[in-house]
Amino acid sequence: MRINSIILLFGILAFFFLNCSHHSDDSNPFPAPSPDASMQGDGSIKSPILLNNTSDWFLKSQFDRGFLHSTATFSLPLMQSLGPTAWRLGDLDAVNDIKIFTSRNTLNMFDLYTKMVGNSNPQPWNDWAGFEAKQKQIVQYAIDHNITVTYWEILSEPDAFFPAGRDDLFYEYNRRSISAIRALQPDAKIVGFSFSSYNLSYAQKFINFISSEGLKIDAIAWHEFGDPSLVSSHVDSMRALLALKNLNLEIHINEFIDGAAHLIPGWNLAFLSSLLQS
Repeated sequence: MRINSIILLFGILAFFFLNCSHHSDDSNPFPAPSPDASMQGDGSIKSPILLNNTSDWFLKSQFDRGFLHSTATFSLPLMQSLGPTAWRLGDLDAVNDIKIFTSRNTLNMFDLYTKMVGNSNPQPWNDWAGFEAKQKQIVQYAIDHNITVTYWEILSEPDAFFPAGRDDLFYEYNRRSISAIRALQPDAKIVGFSFSSYNLSYAQKFINFISSEGLKIDAIAWHEFGDPSLVSSHVDSMRALLALKNLNLEIHINEFIDGAAHLIPGWNLAFLSSLLQS
């Protein structure tokens, strides 16, 4: 049985591919960290972000490893030829770009928030009201520009973001984000949890919190970077937990395979097989 709405094969690469695509718009509250990308005659997008900024240790490390998102050009037609049925990204305007191959997308809201505040490591807990206002601004921008977001992902890998032992900040972040989205789009589909690894006990705490607060999400997500043979058992255990809580949530594995193994064909095949059978 397939995982509902799983974003296979291109999850993490998709996020970085289209994170490099920006469009000039005076009303755009999400400033690009570098000059605008430009569309080439062959349908490719030339992005100056990466190769002109090799002082960034992360981008340089990914380029050295051969990650596709660390090339200077990426091609929408080539991306279309892969036949993806879903795409995950961190750029609202790019949602319209990917319509050439899919209308089903997941938007990482945190990426837009960091652009708005000009800080890759913000501390929204210092100004919750301001944070919630910016979350609403993100959703309003999509509405005003007729951008259809299939899934709003609140935050990717929160377990690596909040100070240790501050579950209260994680819960408040979710409460304010969900409330902001639903205030403007009551029927929006929201992805929650999105931990960097499978963590059933913490998932149960998260589910207990949103249930006690009367908050509604539509999908629960996490990332799988470990042993691919464990994916099926992880999904089965999560399904059992959701059934116990009487929740009908989709399960999204929206990142898998760590950087050191992504070019190993057998490792890719093992993950794809496990994901498709889960």
